Amino acid sequence: MSASCVVDSSQRTFALQAPVRASAPGGAEVSTVGGLLHDDEVEWLQRAATGFERSPVQHDGGRGLSDVRTSSTATVPRGADDVVRCIERKVAQAAGDSVANLEGLQLTRYLPGQKYDTHHDCLPDAEARGNQRSKTLFAYLQDLGADCDDVSVCGGATVFPHLRGADGAAALRIYPERGTAAVWSNTRDGAPDDDMRHGGEPPREGAPACCGAEKMGLNAWFRERSYDPSDPQDP
Repeated sequence: MSASCVVDSSQRTFALQAPVRASAPGGAEVSTVGGLLHDDEVEWLQRAATGFERSPVQHDGGRGLSDVRTSSTATVPRGADDVVRCIERKVAQAAGDSVANLEGLQLTRYLPGQKYDTHHDCLPDAEARGNQRSKTLFAYLQDLGADCDDVSVCGGATVFPHLRGADGAAALRIYPERGTAAVWSNTRDGAPDDDMRHGGEPPREGAPACCGAEKMGLNAWFRERSYDPSDPQDP
């Protein structure tokens, strides 16, 4: 495993764990990469992020608040410092994509009972403007049930209702594990892939004492081509 970006921010390539893949018959796939982020990198991102605010949702009319998403988010300015730039390179390598296509990183926090209903990460056409979010990496910044015999008692999974779990379960659920990331493509043949609709289940209210207090993750979204937030054509 590569050194932390906090220790050496000059790294250009990273020794990452091999991804574990879960596939659906139609070709949809989610990969998990263990140990992607070190603890000090997680803490650095938390310090670099702006203050948390209620998470918006995208719709054809723009952005707004909705009961379908009750989490809170904070942004990490793109290329904020050498460590953030190093983490961006690591995230891009794990996703098999280019840093040039990466939006600014976003931290998301779910307190008990907060959730994000089933949704797609692709943007509405009016928002995408020909540069769609083609890939997502979601990294877990905190454990939620590491001290429990059964992590599911804590809730907080990322659930893909159209994919089957390794145990044959009707939906694929990925439970938070600090430093681990899930990676998936949002499009197939240039169009949104409905099999990749997913949701953020709420950390369980009144959960056992072994459960963590909240779920926190890192959204990294990649566009189809180079993304420039200062370009009015790139929302």
